Amino acid sequence: MKFTNTIIAFLLLCGICSTVVYGNSSSWRVQIVLVSESGDDNATWFGVEPDASVALDDFDFRKPILPIPVPQVYFYRPEWDADYSAFGADVRPAFNDSASWAFTVKATPGLSFQLIFSGLDSVDSRFGVWLFDAHNRMVQDLRAKPRVDLTAIHDMHSFRILVSMHYNPDVLKYAVPSQSRLRPSYPNPFCRATTIPIQIANETWVSVNIYNIAGRNIRQLANGWFTPGYYQFQWNGNDEAGRPVASGIYVVQLMFPNGLRMYRNVLLLK
Repeated sequence: MKFTNTIIAFLLLCGICSTVVYGNSSSWRVQIVLVSESGDDNATWFGVEPDASVALDDFDFRKPILPIPVPQVYFYRPEWDADYSAFGADVRPAFNDSASWAFTVKATPGLSFQLIFSGLDSVDSRFGVWLFDAHNRMVQDLRAKPRVDLTAIHDMHSFRILVSMHYNPDVLKYAVPSQSRLRPSYPNPFCRATTIPIQIANETWVSVNIYNIAGRNIRQLANGWFTPGYYQFQWNGNDEAGRPVASGIYVVQLMFPNGLRMYRNVLLLK
């Protein structure tokens, strides 16, 4: 039996979609629709809104990942919420030159599905819109062809949308990192909060932790499956229980399942 429109019906029933607002001519939305024999998912979109933020706000909504084998599309944003990282909408503020959105398709390996991008006409005509397949390293011009036919190879398939005034290899280079890295935190030293940037080159399980100089894990910022891209986490100087820690040197650890670990020091001053 085909599982059609169940996800959007569930979201509407729960009122999750109630905060989504379609604004004036300076805003736009593109809907990502997944169609397959096992079910459809039409509850995912990205776009621009003048009042939106790059951080989590009322234009973005969480999306339940169903515990049954039906395909789904979602934005994985552990930097927004480490405990509930799947989102059905990712709306950003306006940008001048280019922006990118990473999204994930959950599907049973071997399942054939189609991705349809609706609403491209609402995007400023000065911008091109491309789909980047992180698995196959292939690019499709969505202005020319807004439908993509695919077959799932893994349980999770990573994609990235590029909206840019200039298409060139550099756009792809910055959209998907060539190597995984733990980048320098800023500000450092810090007194209230520091931002910890990381970049992930391939789909993988990642853990981001804070240790004190005695080697004790005092805070876990992320522990989950990441698609290729750039992420940022904030640490406010509190431990796992929400208690402020003492001033001093702390170690940020980025860990991968193959045992690879990357470290950087941060200095907390109070």
